[in-house]
Amino acid sequence: MFASFIIHSSGFVDTFYEVRDTTQIVASYPSYHTLEYDKRIHEGKYHSQRTFDIETIDTEKLTYPVRDEYTTMIMLLDSLYFSTDSVTVSLWDRKDSVSVPFRLYKKDKDIINSPAGTYPTLVYKPDKDFREVFENESDLVIWISESIPPLPVQMQIRLKYGPLVCVLRKVIP
Repeated sequence: MFASFIIHSSGFVDTFYEVRDTTQIVASYPSYHTLEYDKRIHEGKYHSQRTFDIETIDTEKLTYPVRDEYTTMIMLLDSLYFSTDSVTVSLWDRKDSVSVPFRLYKKDKDIINSPAGTYPTLVYKPDKDFREVFENESDLVIWISESIPPLPVQMQIRLKYGPLVCVLRKVIP
């Protein structure tokens, strides 16, 4: 499975903190374990590239298969996993070449208004391990529509400098 994501700022925020992130992912199916990704981060003056390729890392150190946040979001859209109570996310720590696991739990239902429409959603939030590993101020929330097929309506990542919100803008039939 291949997926590509673009995250960019707009409006007023874009004038003082331009975000232009791109992520390309290759994942296994149906387990949705990340096989490789290329994340190019352009946020303000900060630029970075993060890559992961299961073929080029020391897999002996991996205690869990890698499943990054984007692969997890796609997994939650699959009918095999849709509306599951929890899912394990294992982000790869390239410094130590280990996977850092935490769980996302279905917490609430919410209504999200997006440019693509208004959607009743299931809300997924991480367990306390996420905050311990990724600093107390970090957070991740994913909103998946209850529609069939399910849609990724919104994802929010709270970073050191403030929240990054990804919102569904358009659905192409």
